[in-house]
Amino acid sequence: MKQLISGILVLCMVITMMPIVPAKAVNMVAITPNVAITDQLNSGDDVKYYSFTVDKEGYFDINLAVADVTADTNRGWKITLCDGTDGSELYSGIIQRNGTTPKFNFAKGTKLFVKVQAYADWDAPTKVLYTFSVNAVEDKNWEQEWNNSAKDATNIVGNNTYYGNLCNTYDVDYYKYTVAKDGCFALDFGVTDITEDTQHGWSVTLYDADTSEELFHGNPERAVSYGDFNFKKGTNLLIKIQTQYSSWTPTHITYNFNIKETSSQYWEKESRVSASEAWGTRAKGATSIALGKTYTGNLWNSYDNDLYKVVAPKDGYVTFTMNPNDVSSNLGSGYRFNVLSGSGSTLYSVEAKTAQSKTLYLKKGTYYIEMSAAWSYSAPVLKNYLVSAKFRAATPGKILTINKSGAKVSWSKTSNVSGYQVAYSLRSNFRGAATKTTTKTFYNLSNLKKGSTYYVRVRSYKTTATGARVYGTWSSVVTVRR
Repeated sequence: MKQLISGILVLCMVITMMPIVPAKAVNMVAITPNVAITDQLNSGDDVKYYSFTVDKEGYFDINLAVADVTADTNRGWKITLCDGTDGSELYSGIIQRNGTTPKFNFAKGTKLFVKVQAYADWDAPTKVLYTFSVNAVEDKNWEQEWNNSAKDATNIVGNNTYYGNLCNTYDVDYYKYTVAKDGCFALDFGVTDITEDTQHGWSVTLYDADTSEELFHGNPERAVSYGDFNFKKGTNLLIKIQTQYSSWTPTHITYNFNIKETSSQYWEKESRVSASEAWGTRAKGATSIALGKTYTGNLWNSYDNDLYKVVAPKDGYVTFTMNPNDVSSNLGSGYRFNVLSGSGSTLYSVEAKTAQSKTLYLKKGTYYIEMSAAWSYSAPVLKNYLVSAKFRAATPGKILTINKSGAKVSWSKTSNVSGYQVAYSLRSNFRGAATKTTTKTFYNLSNLKKGSTYYVRVRSYKTTATGARVYGTWSSVVTVRR
């Protein structure tokens, strides 16, 4: 007896786990999308099954209508959409007289069936003729279910509006986008019918498609624009859309979104290289900027650091400028604005929420602007800032006159220099010359050989921000006899 009971229990479990597929005895009527049929329920417990195959890339809805407006439809019909393979329920709704279901967007070739029955068998619209149709629309801008995983993502391009919806609480919609332009893009999200109750809205997450790194997350309930993003041209991205809370899902509410691309050569090209990486790796990913041009960038997360490469074509002054391009109250902890040498050492650093400018005297070569958050706990994420670098060539002025008085030589003061270098030698070509530096405008030559003639000249120098010296041209030569 125990074995019999155990067997019955196992059988019940198997039956419970079986897909809900109509028995072969059921009259499954094959229908064609966009072709209406007429039918009726013959009794309160009557059920009609209509099978079809999605024949368009786009979306469809299901319509049931009663031709006789005087007919008593009682409590109406229950419409259930099911998977044609395993019989699982995809949607269920009520139409009392004339009505249309929400839009569905299953991929072309998907096999489905619809179950039509009375909403209440004790108050059924028996013998009431209805017309029934599956209305399919070709629209390549609609997501195609099931795109619930990254490998099944719907491919999209920029500057084009796409539509989709969550067909149930657990639905997830993936889209794949490859950055097509240098510049920036915004992700505009909206609701097609603004009167809809969107519950607690959606969860929108942006990922790197190649590394699965999460890049951005938002929770829109209505229309919103996220951006600007400025990932490098060719970066593969994934957009994942799902419900924010499973208990408050905006099911079957059509959302729309658009990747709005803006082409510009004056935007940061985000490399996403961490500040903890070796300097050579970081510098390689820097955005090169042209002197005299203003570039836009932003921090895409709290730990982002942006590098801009600046090349000084000659010795001279480089003015580095940063402008937050927003009011201080919107910038959290603000920015850290650094100027770095070619080897990555810091030449200038300041924390600021307002425009900053620093002019440094530099030798010909490569330098960098670095932008990061002053403090990661309150970073100005996705707040656009401006950076630029201007250059003015300048070499130390030439000493125009040099005087001698015994072993003392003097010269006129030259403005905007750090000091002077004196060279003297027994040879007129200054081979093996001794050199001395001073910040004064004179120098007493010492340890000279008696009876010898010395050749003397002077030049000014300027000390750069890196500690190097840039020299001007030599003065005319004077001779000093000891």
